[in-house]
Amino acid sequence: MAIRRMNKRAWLRILEAFLGVMIIMGVILFIYSKQEIKQELPYQINQIQKKVLDAIEFNEAFRLNVLSNPPDLEKLSVAAQDNIPSIFNFELKVCSLNDEVNCKKTPPYIQNIYVKDRIITSNFAIFSAKKVRLFIWEK
Repeated sequence: MAIRRMNKRAWLRILEAFLGVMIIMGVILFIYSKQEIKQELPYQINQIQKKVLDAIEFNEAFRLNVLSNPPDLEKLSVAAQDNIPSIFNFELKVCSLNDEVNCKKTPPYIQNIYVKDRIITSNFAIFSAKKVRLFIWEK
């Protein structure tokens, strides 16, 4: 009879250990899944920025617009709006390669702002190079 009682205690301890491990694993998986969602947003924004800058770079009309003096940012913004979801705000800047002062984000500064730029070089008619910088942030 004493042996049976010890066996019950042993099974209860095994069950308690198993439940403890399951609870710890559940907490770890919950934290990991939340962390993965936060890492996904910068990747999505990077893909959006790449798509917008590729559209500007490979479209001849947009390239000429960037290389003109001064560039028409409204036309470029319309092209960007087609590729950027409405949950984001954005700003486009066009500046010369060594002009970092005018190529910064204007106030108000946002906490999480994603910046990507592309250099648009000359074509056969216009011999200059400019930088197109795209700022994206959440509304």
